[in-house]
Amino acid sequence: MHIDDFDGRTRVEDPVKLVAHLSVVRKGPYGAFILAHSDDGASLWVHINGDVAYVHFFPAAGHPGFQPAGMTSPDCDEDVHFIQTDGGEGGSFDMWRGALVPVDVAYKAASEFLVTRVRPSCIKWTGL
Repeated sequence: MHIDDFDGRTRVEDPVKLVAHLSVVRKGPYGAFILAHSDDGASLWVHINGDVAYVHFFPAAGHPGFQPAGMTSPDCDEDVHFIQTDGGEGGSFDMWRGALVPVDVAYKAASEFLVTRVRPSCIKWTGL
């Protein structure tokens, strides 16, 4: 599987190395990753700010995808700021707490996607 992030494109095939990569590649508290097995297939987008993450699953090009629902930590801020893989503020966004998950859940989802190549079952999803 390849990962696009602040450092460009990296290939990862081992779940332990995947989580290590997601834990280390940061710009301050931010992490931004696009995980895919091919350029034209399903992808999992993981945006991190500290210990909170926004995860978005796109099953195919042109599909609006799925985002988490009802998995937010009780101490999460009402809105959390995230940046994109280019590392800049141009494409940054704020996401409401109802669509966020703890970062360890995002890591688990990424590991699951690495193996299964489908929407991770460790997250409760809502379609867009």
